[in-house]
This record gives sequence, structure tokens and C-alpha cells, in this order.
Amino acid sequence: MQSIKDFLQRFKNFTPPERVVRRAVVEVVKNECGIALADKEVMVQDSVVYIRTSPAVRSEIILNKARLLATLAKDSTLNNRRISDIR
Repeated sequence: MQSIKDFLQRFKNFTPPERVVRRAVVEVVKNECGIALADKEVMVQDSVVYIRTSPAVRSEIILNKARLLATLAKDSTLNNRRISDIR
């Protein structure tokens, strides 16, 4: 008889879809910087997050990039998805 662990093994390396990553980025930016972004202002390609908003808001996010990346690395909703840069 097989255990449930064997059936769930294929979900071990499950990577979340892009919209989950965008929502996580929006939440982290809101919690850490106090800046409210819309989901449509965030785009994820490979492991890089691109933010399309006003230059002043983008500069504030870039100034806090190290703290945001550290918080995103600890986020459990991203599972195995790694964010390497914010631009």
C-alpha cells in the first residue's frame, strides 16, 4: 500500500503562477514601504520583477530593494520561486 506522501511527491517542486508572485510583491511593497501598487503595475519575467509606475515611486522601491528581496525570500506563498532582482 502506498502512502499519501508518495502521491503528493509531484507537488513538491510546484512553482506558483505569475499572478501569485505579483500579489506577493504588491503585499510586501505595501507592508514594507507603505506604497500601494496595483497588480497590473507589476510584471515578473524569470526571476526579475519589473515595476511600471511613476519614477518617484519606483525610486522609493529601489532604495528599499534589499529589504524587499529579503522579505520576499522568506515568503512562504512563493514556495520555490526565487526573486533575484527588482527593476
